[in-house]
Amino acid sequence: MQNPSNLLEVPHHIPNSDRKERLKTVLKMHFDNKALTMSEKTGLSTPDVSRLLSDKYKLRARLQKFELIKNITGVSVDWLESGKAPMYLDDDARSKPRPTDSELFAKFMATSPVGINELARRMNRSPSTVSSYQEPTRILSEDIKTEIVAGLGVSYDEVFGRGVRRDLVPGEPIDEIEYVELPMVPLKVRGGSDVARYWQNPTQTYRIPKKDIPPGPPRDWWIIEVNGDSMGDRLPSGSRVLAYRLSKESDWRLAPARVWAIQYGEEFVIKRVRANNLERDKGLLLYSDNPPPDPFFVAAEDIHQIWIVRKRFIEDEVY
Repeated sequence: MQNPSNLLEVPHHIPNSDRKERLKTVLKMHFDNKALTMSEKTGLSTPDVSRLLSDKYKLRARLQKFELIKNITGVSVDWLESGKAPMYLDDDARSKPRPTDSELFAKFMATSPVGINELARRMNRSPSTVSSYQEPTRILSEDIKTEIVAGLGVSYDEVFGRGVRRDLVPGEPIDEIEYVELPMVPLKVRGGSDVARYWQNPTQTYRIPKKDIPPGPPRDWWIIEVNGDSMGDRLPSGSRVLAYRLSKESDWRLAPARVWAIQYGEEFVIKRVRANNLERDKGLLLYSDNPPPDPFFVAAEDIHQIWIVRKRFIEDEVY
């Protein structure tokens, strides 16, 4: 972490209501005023950074992303959110950087019974690639971290610790949060023959607070990564959605008309179903929320898997 005192004097006052200005100050002080640099160092996606700078996130999602910024810069989440707290939690915050994920991984591997070569084999990667994850300047994405802990056969906290508390309002007491690991559909398996095998033994997971799973009967919950802009601003490319899989074809025709994720033929899409006429029409009309593409028809016999999308992780429900 760079010491901001060498870059710019810490401002004494910025209007409490102006989160965008506070965030721009952090961008200038810690990331050379470059959104791409912020993305690379914090692990935020570039769309995340853009939406933060435009103040388009709601509270819970915003605090989650502020936590990632705090972990790298030492800047207080309360200050980023409201401006009411000190910019830094203590005088030493700028001189005591949080260990990076790559440093935490290297520390764990120093005493792990699983060596680099064996971990590389389990992750289906080369030993040199897995070894590079220990380099201090290496940024580890959530996808890589979940693959690492799955390969090691340990919990997320054992390696990386400090689960992000996504449910807090600044100033409220901190409670312990129970997490669950859900199977994830990453971009690399969205379509093609490998997909069918992936459902039976998913190798990638995503960690979320258990409370974020909607109440109701037990379901086969998954996290799905969005690719493309066909669903507009509600589901931007790079975002992730929480969805439940309908494992029985008999359940497909009874599913509610809303946003679905469908794997058919060699394709994988996330589209809106306005009317579930699967049984009557022997297929579905799929719509984009971001026209002009016309709806297209998918025959029932070509459909392999269906998920019902419930919410974008971790914000509003998708209707």
